Amino acid sequence: MAPGLYLTRPPATFHDRLLAATLHAGDTALVSGAACLRASGFRSVKEPVRILVLVRRDVGVRSTPTIQVRRTRRLPEPAPGPVAMAPIARAVADHALRLDYLGDVRAVVAESIQQGHCELADLQLELDRGGRNGSAHFRKALDEVACGARSGPEAEAGTVLREAGLLGFRQNAELTVEGRRFVADFLWEDLMAILEIDSEEFHFRREDWLATMRRHATLEAAGYSVIHIPPSALRDRAGFLDTVAKWLAGRRRSLLAS
Repeated sequence: MAPGLYLTRPPATFHDRLLAATLHAGDTALVSGAACLRASGFRSVKEPVRILVLVRRDVGVRSTPTIQVRRTRRLPEPAPGPVAMAPIARAVADHALRLDYLGDVRAVVAESIQQGHCELADLQLELDRGGRNGSAHFRKALDEVACGARSGPEAEAGTVLREAGLLGFRQNAELTVEGRRFVADFLWEDLMAILEIDSEEFHFRREDWLATMRRHATLEAAGYSVIHIPPSALRDRAGFLDTVAKWLAGRRRSLLAS
């Protein structure tokens, strides 16, 4: 598993790998980055080939092909658990700074907030305290979440709409219809227009699909215009913007004519 560390009952589990990494790196070592997030149940993060462990600056242990040892001046207190882990906000920051694609950073930042793993302020603090090298995607993702995004596709859609000047919307806007509380992905309140970014994954189960249909019918019956666009549509930015612009223009004409 590491120099001087042997597994007596193969095959190695992910927990075995985490434990071996901390044993190799010493008593104060903390698992961080992708390994910490995966162990904490993040769906947007895959089990990494190499486990990141944080250690004090004076620790002399070396990295191995499967364990990356990173010395830091900011070694946090470990989170409670059977294996010494960094706090989620630190793990998100460490992971985000290693990612090359904005979409991947959006996904992990949005999941950390949406699933209640940490607060936006915790992530902002990690960004402010950490190094600036490679932080552009992390900074942008935090700005998008601050604007109301709850998922990677929502964050991207919001940025695309704002950059194109299709403004006037609120993200994750709460509204009450027939005594029921709804949260709209994007709401143009003056037009009573709702844009939903709906993933296929969310509607994989029949119950989820039926719930969305009931929600759609309730909102339409209350006078709202609701359209559903899949995240895959964002790959064609021009097409996405054209669809939304034409829908909003048509909605505006309908309200003026009524």
